[in-house]
Amino acid sequence: MKINYCPLCGTKTNSIHLGDEDLSLCPKCNKKYPSFNYTCVIIICINEEGNIAVIRQSYGVDRFVLVAGFVKPLEALEDCVKREVNEELGLNASNIRYLESIPMENTENLMCAFVCDVKGFISLSSEVKEIKFVKIDEAIKLLNSATIALKVVKDYARKL
Repeated sequence: MKINYCPLCGTKTNSIHLGDEDLSLCPKCNKKYPSFNYTCVIIICINEEGNIAVIRQSYGVDRFVLVAGFVKPLEALEDCVKREVNEELGLNASNIRYLESIPMENTENLMCAFVCDVKGFISLSSEVKEIKFVKIDEAIKLLNSATIALKVVKDYARKL
């Protein structure tokens, strides 16, 4: 995401190229700002039976997706995985493994995909209206319109 206005003084920035970087430069403060993106996690949650959690959110498009969320400032990716799984499902995440990163062109977010084991008693947040634990083939069918989630599960299935 490009910085269009200086966060210090509010002056409109100019785009400059410095070395191999594209930056925003404040002509008043002379401060340089790199472009940035918001980092998110997307998580394949596997229960004790080896099934994958797919959820239907209580907002937005009515379809099945994976647990996901934004990384908070100064939060490690693995801590974000634990927090999101606990907040959305009420479960505890363990054995967290990184899978891949996926830049999302339409939102300029960076999705970092993980897989983890989950245990505990399900307690859905108000963000989640339905959860299903299903075999990987069924997850692929249910995620057919959730493009990033579908890619993550298919990539994971190929590695098994």
